[in-house]
Amino acid sequence: MDDNQLYRSIQSIGQECFVKYFKDFSNQSLSNEFLIELLMKNEGYKESGCITRITQARRIINSGRAKDALLKITKSKRLSKSLVSLAESLYFNANPTSEIKDLWLKFNEYSNKLADALGRTNNIVGEYAEYLAHKYYGGSLLEISKASADIEATNGIRYQIKARKIKDTLSTQLSVIRSWDFDFLIVILFNPNGTVRQALEVPVEVAKEYGKINGHQNGWVITTSEIFLNDNRIKDISNPLSKLNK
Repeated sequence: MDDNQLYRSIQSIGQECFVKYFKDFSNQSLSNEFLIELLMKNEGYKESGCITRITQARRIINSGRAKDALLKITKSKRLSKSLVSLAESLYFNANPTSEIKDLWLKFNEYSNKLADALGRTNNIVGEYAEYLAHKYYGGSLLEISKASADIEATNGIRYQIKARKIKDTLSTQLSVIRSWDFDFLIVILFNPNGTVRQALEVPVEVAKEYGKINGHQNGWVITTSEIFLNDNRIKDISNPLSKLNK
């Protein structure tokens, strides 16, 4: 069932009917005959209308599009707040265990594909950040074993790339820096959906000022504090990297 077919089926059933009787439509132990009598008694529908509604509702459910239908209905401006709330509840409780398992399997499938495509390490966020920076600066990606830099541009300028995926706050601790043998530190902060939240080009001398020694990790760590993010010596490259990320 494609999106157009889904839309037409919802129209045939009626959003209110689909939500009110969703559990009944989903209950395979209830016969079509029982549901016809139920709808005729409770809603006053004609028998032919009941058959259409039941057939289309079970078609949606059996084709695995129930959650898509409920999601569409949660955005309805015509239903009462109580019915929209019911649709939301049904949406979030429709096969949660199965959905979690499916999401886990899909996550691993695509994570493995992305790791193979980037072809360096399994640190997908970091590797994608290097890929994005490489598209922007050009030059060469350096060998993983070189701890001092990740990219060397054609003019010899060396860049070390640090990245994090963040949610609410821009303040986060970057991974350890074990050498200052580079010219610029590139910091890329991604939103949860993978878009670029902020990207910064930090001169190495400025980066050193913010680096805090961490003996346990044998290097320095930088926290993207408000002061760091607003340092006027740091160049914001969010826009060009965002364009490359589209």
